[in-house]
Amino acid sequence: MGMSRTMYRRRLPWIGLLGALSSFLVAAQADERLVYPGAIVTAHGRTKALSALSSALTSVPDSGTFSAQPLGSGAFHLRDRRTSGISATAEEGPQPYSRKNDLCKRAATRRLLSRLGGHTTCSPNWAVFAAATPNDPLLGYQYSISSMSLTSAWNYTTGRTDNQAIVLIIDTGVDYNHPDLAGNMWTNPGEIRANGRDDDGNGYVDDYFGINAINNSGDPYDDNGHGTHVAGIIGASGNNGIGVTGVNWRTKIIGAKFLSASGGGSVANAIKALNYGVALKAAGHNIVVSNNSWGGGSFSAGMAGAISAAADAGILFVAAAGNSTSNNDTTPSYPANYDYPNVISIASVDSTNVLSSFSNYGATTVDIAAPGSNIASTYPGNQYVYLSGTSMACPQVSGVALLSQSVCGGRLTVSQMRNILLTTGVSVPGLAGKVVTGRVVNGLGAVQAALATCTTPTPTPPHATSTPTPSITPTPTMTVAPTSTPSPSPTASPTQTPLPIIQPPSPTSTPLPTFTPWPTSTRTPTPTRTPLPTATKTPTPTWTARPTRTRTPTRTATPTRTATRTRTPTRTPTPTRTPRPTPTPFKIVIRNPFR
Repeated sequence: MGMSRTMYRRRLPWIGLLGALSSFLVAAQADERLVYPGAIVTAHGRTKALSALSSALTSVPDSGTFSAQPLGSGAFHLRDRRTSGISATAEEGPQPYSRKNDLCKRAATRRLLSRLGGHTTCSPNWAVFAAATPNDPLLGYQYSISSMSLTSAWNYTTGRTDNQAIVLIIDTGVDYNHPDLAGNMWTNPGEIRANGRDDDGNGYVDDYFGINAINNSGDPYDDNGHGTHVAGIIGASGNNGIGVTGVNWRTKIIGAKFLSASGGGSVANAIKALNYGVALKAAGHNIVVSNNSWGGGSFSAGMAGAISAAADAGILFVAAAGNSTSNNDTTPSYPANYDYPNVISIASVDSTNVLSSFSNYGATTVDIAAPGSNIASTYPGNQYVYLSGTSMACPQVSGVALLSQSVCGGRLTVSQMRNILLTTGVSVPGLAGKVVTGRVVNGLGAVQAALATCTTPTPTPPHATSTPTPSITPTPTMTVAPTSTPSPSPTASPTQTPLPIIQPPSPTSTPLPTFTPWPTSTRTPTPTRTPLPTATKTPTPTWTARPTRTRTPTRTATPTRTATRTRTPTRTPTPTRTPRPTPTPFKIVIRNPFR
């Protein structure tokens, strides 16, 4: 017995050390999972869920501490009113997840849910972020057009504006005033713009271009830039003589803002945004694709229910795989990892069809890849910038899905759209074992397969033998080298307002969507590239303050302090801590939630 006690005593320090290490690992894991206040509650019997919840709220002791906001489809955002700053139209910032701030773990919440009856689920209100990475040096001009064979696909269709193929962009919003996007914005026929009324009775005042799920308003204006960049990839107006061209020259874009100016948001507002699209679909607006270039948090039963409702409504859910260079098979990334028949998870490749250095992958969970490195697109304030990320690859696939629906009048089902996108991509050996299909999405193959799937009066390119017109199909100058005469190509024109990135320095050269570099004989070789990085760093001057907040300069003073302290001459080597490199300032900083 005495020996056993002695052995036990000797092991106690090791047990304490293991316990401390375990606590540290748990804390480190919590820091990577951020949550907004509240919880997402879902209940069966959707028509009675709200009344049942209201009744339960009044019957639970201290029920005045709780409030519930309906999110649609039987989902509710349960809040604790004792938490300062929470209201129906405002959110506090995200905090590291812990059991203490998990509303689902509280006894009062469990008592509340037990009174609802039937089956209920509760999950934290996870924080999610725009899935973009900071810009790298930028060299190309829309190489994705040739990578995805879009020039050939445009001989069949350049999109449509008759509301038969609408895209819902759930993101930071859209700059609906941008000259390359304004003509392709969806407008709510049930609303009179800026009259201060909810004309169509859907709960949102003046939702003319979409909604802001953060403050429950009808203004989805983009105060970050990420959503506008995504929108331009899908549907920047083509062949209009300015800027860039989207995968669709003509389309209809609905903005659903749920990410803030800093690029962060909550699952509750993401659910609200998606359910807004489902409701519009039920009201007769043919939303066929939902683009989701964001990710973060963990599994949410409420979000899963909203995606399932979108599947039932016939909305394809295209999601960015993530930018943490991780395997989604072993480390799930949501919402890309939700397992529903309408979800497509997208990885990113560069201009050589090599998996981007930042891109997540997964042999069983990431479906297909698309160009996502150094993508030029629209940006708020009539600007154009380059961004990299699976956020940029995701809208390439959404755009091709819209093209497929365009040639079929929006009649393809979700399963048909998904099958077309995944089976018509171009096989790339380097993607084998990285994505399910081992393919990069292909616009021409998808459009041709769509024509073979749906009933069409003309199964051949409608403009193959006719004279191309600027409003229907690209002109022959799109596939040749730049000429000295202006052409109606869907890129920048010398007569437009100067564009620091896309606009050429002289009217004698015009960049082509086929990513043909400008000839060095018609323009100065070196100076043309130098404006590119500066142009991408100027959109938001407020972001440039981040690099200057480094505390490195204050630490350089430590050598002078140690010099006065003659007592510790051995501490003079401390200046070795000062060479800590100051990060090279990026004037465009997009938060990377996956690292």
